[in-house]
Amino acid sequence: MGKKPGRPRDWSERQLINGIPWRTRTAAPWRDVPVRYGQWETIYGLLRCWQREGTCSSY
Repeated sequence: MGKKPGRPRDWSERQLINGIPWRTRTAAPWRDVPVRYGQWETIYGLLRCWQREGTCSSY
């Protein structure tokens, strides 16, 4: 198996996914999501992508 193209990820998918319920549970603004979950823009983008696909509609 070869090396994947592109830049390596800074955050694991698990960290990003854990950021979504944290933000929902606390009702905090997106910008207040702790850095341990990843950049808020990345978490928000992941959620929006899932919402558009119909993968995640409960958040």
